Amino acid sequence: MITKNKIFIGVVPFIFIVVNLIYLSVIFPLYSGPPGYDQDPAYAYLFNGLLLLDGQAPWHVDHPGTPLQILCACVIFVVHFFINLSGSIQNIDLIDSVISNPEPYLFATSCVLLSMNAGAIYYLGYRINKVSSQFWLAIFCQLSGLAFSMLSPRAAYVAPESLLIFTTFCLIGLLAPVIFKSSFVQTPSSDCSTTWLGFFCGVGLAVKVTFIPMLGLLLLLPSWKKILKIITIAVVTLLILLIPVYTNLGRMFGWLWNVASHSGIHGSGQSILIDWTQLIQNIKSVLSWFAPLYATVFLLFVYLLITFGRRFPNKSIRTPLVIILVVIAQSLLVLKHPGAHYLVPVLPLAFVGFAWLLVQLELLTVDKEKNIKNIIRYVCICVATIFALYGVIPTLKQIGVMKQQRVEQNNALLLINNEIQKTPDALVICAFRCTTFQYAVSMALLYAPGLASRPVVIAILRNFYEYNFLVQEMIAPGIGSFKLDELPEQLTRHSKVFLLTPKSYPDLDVFKLEKVISAGVLTLYEITGLATSGSIKQSRDQTN
Repeated sequence: MITKNKIFIGVVPFIFIVVNLIYLSVIFPLYSGPPGYDQDPAYAYLFNGLLLLDGQAPWHVDHPGTPLQILCACVIFVVHFFINLSGSIQNIDLIDSVISNPEPYLFATSCVLLSMNAGAIYYLGYRINKVSSQFWLAIFCQLSGLAFSMLSPRAAYVAPESLLIFTTFCLIGLLAPVIFKSSFVQTPSSDCSTTWLGFFCGVGLAVKVTFIPMLGLLLLLPSWKKILKIITIAVVTLLILLIPVYTNLGRMFGWLWNVASHSGIHGSGQSILIDWTQLIQNIKSVLSWFAPLYATVFLLFVYLLITFGRRFPNKSIRTPLVIILVVIAQSLLVLKHPGAHYLVPVLPLAFVGFAWLLVQLELLTVDKEKNIKNIIRYVCICVATIFALYGVIPTLKQIGVMKQQRVEQNNALLLINNEIQKTPDALVICAFRCTTFQYAVSMALLYAPGLASRPVVIAILRNFYEYNFLVQEMIAPGIGSFKLDELPEQLTRHSKVFLLTPKSYPDLDVFKLEKVISAGVLTLYEITGLATSGSIKQSRDQTN
């Protein structure tokens, strides 16, 4: 590949970096980030990376997620090393440094993830251009990284999906010779490295079990012997990456079993495989989220029908058949537990599958005149441009939406913090998914309890509790927890008791509440008592 093309193939990754840096400027600080890009699960993964550095096994093993935890640990170590080297902060313990100020470490991790994903997108374009010598085809497939208003923000956000994006692009890049094998003079089969394919498959499985359907892409390979070798390497890679959590594997398998055997998300709901009453609504949701993906699947299916109907023996059906099967398998996971991010691994296949179809259209002109060939090529490029714009524009529009959400969060926190500071000894209770720093730390420590006893935790969470309405308990890692019926006695020690919540959860009806400030995305109440007992103020007066 000539040097000019290598440079041009870097254009999309460069744009990808710029767009994601804009996103990062909006979503940070993560403790008050926009919905879907806030403290959960970013803080949980960072703190489990801390557990590794502290010589403890990660406690958060749901996905299992160890590659991201290991990456967080490495970034923390390097960043803290350079902080100490610079002399700006001296003699501060690494663990305490991260707990007291986690946002710089999260931002550094986001930058590393962004760099990895930009490199993977470049690699994808390089491989496709090398196989096809079609520059436009490489650029088109690269644009999938900017599509669906899902891949770009997720690519730099500290969550499993960021590493799934990296793994997916690397996997598709490695398989490029066999994806387009019937379309161009392909490179030798050895160009699909068995070792690297096995490695990335193993990493994907260790990042999140929802990567399993992507292993179906290995069916593109013509040799079962090679596929078995790749799977063997993937299993070995997975086992190595599970070493840090081997003491917690029982909890991991128990959690996965609950998810598989219950109808609700995260193992909740009824003990049935799927809630059939919600199936139709779930299908509608999935189709509306990513219409271009399922449009591509439909067109690939039509191609198969035409190929079988006309009995074209020389036409390859392996690529469209495998893509259809992989997308359907991934979609079935979402139909059970609806969530747009569960489809992240297969989203690039929308562009890859559509590109494959355009190539087939162009190949129909092989024996035609030059003018006809040029017309068909221009038609393909125009159709590809329209498809790409349809996928990419929502990503650019979402930046404006998230900027507005950031402004609302900042304004709400400013108003509420000013009100709380009027009463220095007030006790602040946060409900589920509050966008405060204390709540983010508290939530993270529930996933990393091995850090909860450190003095820095008690200092941060002073006069703070999280109300877990699932078990009706007040929780503050490192400080303690108690049942709700003990609340009046506990709260007599404070002149005021505030409740901060992002939503009017029905479960909060257990409190007697007086609204103090309603700031849109956050509402501050004063708790005056329990709905089933005497008021807190009365209890406080009696104590005095």
